[in-house]
Amino acid sequence: MIGLPSMHVAKMTKPKHPFIHDLSIQGCLLRTSLWLAIIWHGTIIRTLSAESPSAISWTFETLPEAVCKHNKELAAAHWVIESAKARSQQAGKLANPRASTTSGINTITSENMQGFSLQQSFPITARLRLEKKVASLDIQQAEKEVQWMAHQKVMEAMEAATRWLALRERQQILKEQITLAQELYATLKEQQERGERSQLDLSLADMQIKGLELKQPALKSSIHSLENEMRSLVGQQAEEPFRLEATWKPMAIPSASPLDTANHPAFGVLHTEASIHHAMVALEQSR
Repeated sequence: MIGLPSMHVAKMTKPKHPFIHDLSIQGCLLRTSLWLAIIWHGTIIRTLSAESPSAISWTFETLPEAVCKHNKELAAAHWVIESAKARSQQAGKLANPRASTTSGINTITSENMQGFSLQQSFPITARLRLEKKVASLDIQQAEKEVQWMAHQKVMEAMEAATRWLALRERQQILKEQITLAQELYATLKEQQERGERSQLDLSLADMQIKGLELKQPALKSSIHSLENEMRSLVGQQAEEPFRLEATWKPMAIPSASPLDTANHPAFGVLHTEASIHHAMVALEQSR
């Protein structure tokens, strides 16, 4: 709140020294000016901070890493896996020991009895070890599934980026076609004014321009839809500007190398699932 000088206090208190009274009024005015300056400075800072953020630029090389780091679904899956790891550390442990005390009073003789016992149960089978193994394999399977989901998200982002780039090139070509069609229309109009062309040729050229212009809204809508799709994949807000820097590269034919099934996420999920089934069979046999 801004501290203003109280006028009724000034009227009630009649200072004997006018110089001191003037200094108090000047001090109040100085404090008021200082508060107004602080409020104005804070308003300017809030206005500058509310400006639109700068566009984040992505490329074909940085897009996969951005999807793996900033995708909200992948982040949620990683948090679930971390919580499962924390819970698995408590699984398969021995039960808490039981402590009991006994006491007895002999009313005939002076001999009394007091006892303390500690009971701990130990399994004679490998059930606990197998349960921990099953829990560990479940976590490994979840990690493989997240890797496979990340692989799919990256492929979706790369496909959307390729389509976005193709539509941007198509939009540029469409603008050039409209420019050429307008130049053709202007040339035909000059020839028609000289009597060298008929009105039908001029109408056909005008229809061609309108047909090309009708393709622009659908093309712009498709580009905007792909931008929203890529925003969701990289974890950007809808109001944040999107920018992708990429150029067409010559198509490279992949070599006929054998498929590496050990490092592929989809095959990793299948291998881990098979290991879980083997561990479950061993667990049932131990019970």
